Amino acid sequence: MQRVMWYVRALIGPAVLLLTAQACSSGVAAASNPPSPTQVVMSPSPSPSETPTPPAVRNLSPLPASVAVFFSGLRSGSYPVHLHSRCSGRPSFHIAVVGSLRIGSTGSGYIEVASSYFGRGLCLIVYTSSSLSAVLATQPI
Repeated sequence: MQRVMWYVRALIGPAVLLLTAQACSSGVAAASNPPSPTQVVMSPSPSPSETPTPPAVRNLSPLPASVAVFFSGLRSGSYPVHLHSRCSGRPSFHIAVVGSLRIGSTGSGYIEVASSYFGRGLCLIVYTSSSLSAVLATQPI
């Protein structure tokens, strides 16, 4: 409590001097009574501005470079796979050649596809042969 009173007196003294000096220079009479300690508003000492906390960042593991896309129920063999903007074998929807899908004796297999192709509404087209004349299977990615 004594420390607070010392702080209040330290603030009141200069305030009275300032009021007196201001009154003398402006021609206005100084206040006859100095402000009481209850009228002095004490504010905490300034603290450095706080840096806003960034929104919570999810810990996302990095995406793999490629993702395996599985096909099943197909005849064993090797088939060309292309990436199209729609699940249609028409050449006007062609984007890229992905590679060859190898189907084993179990009738299933997979092909690795770049992860950057996923989530964009694209489609994998599996053709029956290198002539690209017939579609064997499609898979939206």
